[in-house]
Amino acid sequence: MKRAVLIILAVSFAVALSSAQTVGVAVIEIDGTRGAISPYTEQVLGGCLDALFASGFIATNPVPVEGDEPDSGDPAFGIREARNGMADFVLVLALRYGWSTAEPTKELPRVCRWRVVRASDGVVLSAGESDGPADSRETINASLKAMTDYGYRIVESALPSMELPGEPSPGKRP
Repeated sequence: MKRAVLIILAVSFAVALSSAQTVGVAVIEIDGTRGAISPYTEQVLGGCLDALFASGFIATNPVPVEGDEPDSGDPAFGIREARNGMADFVLVLALRYGWSTAEPTKELPRVCRWRVVRASDGVVLSAGESDGPADSRETINASLKAMTDYGYRIVESALPSMELPGEPSPGKRP
């Protein structure tokens, strides 16, 4: 009996994975403190991954990188990693940082420019911009939740364009 249950579970898992869509999330941090990726960037990325998982996608990511404005517009940014990871889409995030007025020793994400790219051919399916979390002591004190929520908001904006031809997006399934 246990063996039959295990076989059924294994087959169900394999079937679920065979129809799952994969999204690679590539992050470039602009104007942040040089030399190390901000913990806020990791929290925003975590929110994006959580939102994608909650929407039924398989989500992966390479390590976030530091860069400048021209790097964020590179059409090939994140594509190679996504193809190596067999992703269907790449969600490219360019997080621009600025000093907080509420806490002058802290840098916060001020804006995120994002784009969804089909990994197979590099076509940009959608793009947008999302203002960063509020610049307040409350945001800084509750940074984990604020940055995770920010990641969720970014994914909610990008989600409608993540659909393969002939297959409904996991985010749109009943």
